[in-house]
Amino acid sequence: MAGSSWWKEVSGPGRFIGSVAESAMAQKSVILSVPAELPFEDQFFSRLTEELQAGFSGHQVALLNGITGSPAQYFLNKCCKPEVRTTFRPKPNYSAANFLADTKSATLHGACYIVDPGDASEIPEWIDFISAYIKAVKSPIQPAVFILLSRSRRPKALKGIGLVDYDDYTTHFDTYAYCAIKASEVKEPEVIKTYLAELAASVSGGNAEEAEKAIYIYREFLSDPLGFASRHFSFSNSSQAPDEKLVWEAQLKCIFPYLERYRCEFVERHAKEIDPHLPLPNPVGSDFEKVSDVELGALLFMASSGMIKIQTEEYAELRRFSYARNDLAHLEILSYEDIRSLLV
Repeated sequence: MAGSSWWKEVSGPGRFIGSVAESAMAQKSVILSVPAELPFEDQFFSRLTEELQAGFSGHQVALLNGITGSPAQYFLNKCCKPEVRTTFRPKPNYSAANFLADTKSATLHGACYIVDPGDASEIPEWIDFISAYIKAVKSPIQPAVFILLSRSRRPKALKGIGLVDYDDYTTHFDTYAYCAIKASEVKEPEVIKTYLAELAASVSGGNAEEAEKAIYIYREFLSDPLGFASRHFSFSNSSQAPDEKLVWEAQLKCIFPYLERYRCEFVERHAKEIDPHLPLPNPVGSDFEKVSDVELGALLFMASSGMIKIQTEEYAELRRFSYARNDLAHLEILSYEDIRSLLV
């Protein structure tokens, strides 16, 4: 099942669900602060429900999705018989939440409700209801446990209800780990797989479900990361849309070390030819005193000037690597064609 490994096998998301379940088992209602676009949402609800059912054996675990209107009225209608419901008379400091808490026959007691309101503006009313109900329940009644989803931001007032924040459990590294698992199936050199995983995790804004789309169609994605994102990714607002800096940062993390490995190997191969020309002037810093310090631009100059004797093919390769290094050092983004040329 797509996304099952995100919620089961990746550390952060797994701990997030575990923390929610742990709170519920301890009879603590919580608010979940989650992104507007929760990755693999169906699998999240399925996995969370599975965890809760294991702990709430014999009690109802229900997902209330898209509930609109008064939560108190919803539970009065669903959890009280008509003849009981008609006896409710609201009074100062005695709300429907108090009535439900006092009504032993109300079927919400002991159950666990995962609540995903249909409108974010209704979150405060849900918090008011849950808080009032929990405070009013008296032993021996076992109170219902509520898991309330609040998308995209933390509620301003929690009113004694616990908070579990998705962002406290999942990081860029979790998304990268998931992408790395998926990218491992791609038939490409390791540097491409690493770059693909890092770029997908970054450009997707950390949304593993969006990132997986990029990995499935990776050639189109790597050829035009930002265009791919605008065509295939969903963002709740324009401020989340990625920019070129993310692409450059991914290349700096993944491609730059590859360039450096090439430089070290080149220097090792031609150390005897380089050494007699040291120290070598460096126009942007201290002179190169040691063979191991000579950078790609200087190596290209030495090859162009005949200080290093290399074949035409190796010179062309050195030139590609030197130009790529220079572009990255000056905040320029390498095209996918440029990157692939380094792998020839």
